[in-house]
Amino acid sequence: MKKILIFVVSLFIAQFSNANGVCWCGFEVLSQNKQFKAVISPVADSVDKPDWKTDWKIEVYKLGSGIKALIWESDYDYSGKPTGQLSDDGQYFTYVENWYYKELPLLTIYKAGRKIATDLDGNSFSIAKRKLKKTSLHYLWLAQSNVPYEYKTSEDGITILMLRTVDKRELKVNLDYGILITSISSQITHEHVSRLEMQG
Repeated sequence: MKKILIFVVSLFIAQFSNANGVCWCGFEVLSQNKQFKAVISPVADSVDKPDWKTDWKIEVYKLGSGIKALIWESDYDYSGKPTGQLSDDGQYFTYVENWYYKELPLLTIYKAGRKIATDLDGNSFSIAKRKLKKTSLHYLWLAQSNVPYEYKTSEDGITILMLRTVDKRELKVNLDYGILITSISSQITHEHVSRLEMQG
């Protein structure tokens, strides 16, 4: 009976994954300027068929003259979806979950080998439920376009993430602190800085 249950659960996971673009496969992402490459792969080279139980890593390389040089690496919290964005300086890699979860983090941010703590969940973006796009299994909260999120440079030279939501808004994320930028000048309040420094 236990073996049958395990088989049924495994089959359900496989069907669910195939229906939602989840592949648990290694993948690569180039920065927009093609000067850096992120490689996401299993930690153990011997893994034959990686899945949700596999440990993953991210390695970022600088490209040039036919060679690549590793500039940073980190453990990687993989959702099974082979996608993400690498910044043009190779310092930031960001994954944004397109499925809407009201009380679970929707962003995963890495900076130069370190995962940035962020608590940006569905509640953080204040999107009315009627605006969310409903699919057979999930609600989608990002704009239905080819570029729902991308890196931008603020007026003071800081790399930020621009998010485009399904309700036609553009929101800015400070990648160093994993918080929404609420002012045009992209300044972080002292309250946020103090709280995050105490956590880290």
